[in-house]
Amino acid sequence: MKEVRLGILGFGAVGKSLINIIQENHTRIMKEYGIDLIIKRVYSEEKEISKEYKSKGLYITNNIEEVIFGERVDIVCEALEEKEPEFVSKHIIRTLKGKRSMIISSCRALATDITEVIKAMSDNKVDIRYDACVGGGIPVAKVLETAFTGDKIVGIGGIFSKLKTNLYSETEKEKTTLISDNIDYETMSQLVILGLYGMNTVIDLKNMKIAPLILPDKTDLAGCERLGYAIKEMGVLNKSSHGLFYYTGPVAVKTCDILANISPNDCLIFLEGEKYGRLEFLSQNMREIQMALAMFDDLINLLTLKRNKNPVKININEMPPQKCLDGKYLLTIPWYEGVKEFITAISLEENIPVSNMFKYEERLFLETKEISWATKEEFARHLMEEGVQIKSTIPVFS
Repeated sequence: MKEVRLGILGFGAVGKSLINIIQENHTRIMKEYGIDLIIKRVYSEEKEISKEYKSKGLYITNNIEEVIFGERVDIVCEALEEKEPEFVSKHIIRTLKGKRSMIISSCRALATDITEVIKAMSDNKVDIRYDACVGGGIPVAKVLETAFTGDKIVGIGGIFSKLKTNLYSETEKEKTTLISDNIDYETMSQLVILGLYGMNTVIDLKNMKIAPLILPDKTDLAGCERLGYAIKEMGVLNKSSHGLFYYTGPVAVKTCDILANISPNDCLIFLEGEKYGRLEFLSQNMREIQMALAMFDDLINLLTLKRNKNPVKININEMPPQKCLDGKYLLTIPWYEGVKEFITAISLEENIPVSNMFKYEERLFLETKEISWATKEEFARHLMEEGVQIKSTIPVFS
């Protein structure tokens, strides 16, 4: 019988759920794998510990050093969902430098210092598992290790977070509040992690300029629906011979697409191969229990399965990403007399292929055909120089 001693960082909803899952499955894991999972240390800042957990005989401490560097801890499970990313990231790196492998749940913490994490793993010959970090517990890490062996991943994306999906303003007051500081670090962090393991590419989140999101309002949603589109908030990462390109924010998807029917509590991730096309993964009703289950799966996989691929490649390609996305675009413009004819003239002058243009309520909706990001930017710049206000520019995802 192999004894494995665990340290748990965090005693919130995810940490408690993970403890319950480990203890509920203790006997089964002993029988099936010959592994005796023992929780040796739990880090918590709670002053009052419920009788339920006291009766389980857990050693709960407010000294994080006892968990990270405790002599009788083999693997550390990080469940610090309520802590600042910088705090969590610092202790992830310290744990790896202490020669302990980790199960990680905080995506932004992992993405914040991804280069340092890689170095700490390599220098100390330890490993991490991170399925709980991305996609509400979707086992995408395992897919990255076992799929696409005859192909390479050129696209990663999806709806990663329930935070702002379908969250759109209905009044001018709400609109101002929503637009002011909607920087989607959660989505970008998950793209960073998937880009590392799916594309063998390091993205420095600290040096990225992530602009606040301009969220469509009720009129935008209704007008886009007339064109056969639903609006969702997505993150997309594409890699080509020209570089690495990303986009985070609202996108238009056909109403018949599975993405259009994702509820606010769901998450969807896609991986796109150069030859084989796209694989899509859906996680419904994301909650803390799904993250805890993903962490438990990661723990068992870390202990029982050998990786098919080297988890850390020292020669990882570092590419500065560019924020751009080629394709079709929807533009919404406040209506005034003569604006349609004026924009038609400019689109002909700029050679912008327009497939649809119509008025809805007090707004003009314009749908382009396939154009490059640079062409779209130049067109938008020309319109604004001519005094045309563009309310929103939404890429069409296909």
